[in-house]
Amino acid sequence: MCQVKFRPLSGLAMRICLVVAGATVSLSAAGPPASTPSTDSWSPKAAAAYLDYRETWWMGWPVAARDHDTFCVSCHTALPYALARPALHAALGEDAPPPVERKLLDNVTKRVRMWDAVKPFYTDQNRGPHKTAQSRGTESVLNALILELRRPQRDPQRRHAHGL
Repeated sequence: MCQVKFRPLSGLAMRICLVVAGATVSLSAAGPPASTPSTDSWSPKAAAAYLDYRETWWMGWPVAARDHDTFCVSCHTALPYALARPALHAALGEDAPPPVERKLLDNVTKRVRMWDAVKPFYTDQNRGPHKTAQSRGTESVLNALILELRRPQRDPQRRHAHGL
């Protein structure tokens, strides 16, 4: 059986722990700073504008450009956009994806249809061993997730990409 022996804290260590604990309690009891906006001020329109702006920037960034006039479906930009933006459709009264979202869907659909012709996002040659397989695996999961999030009755591109 493993026995753990604890040494008592020194006087200085005990004082530091008490100061940190006291500060934590004081800060949490004080609540959020006065400058923090209330949840009543959240704007779906502003959220959509920000998301569209960031995704537009990503699509045009030369580093994200890939072959066949496509762009990288990044884990940190395009995927969060694809997950978050459709959630705003109802709040904004949107019946169809806006142009930026449509461009992302078209990009994914194009890469799925051209799978054998498009290059992986990252290759063994420029990123090291096993990157080609890892890149293909990751992209296939991201593509499937993004396309599956679209309801067939609302998105004819998804139906076509999946052969529905």
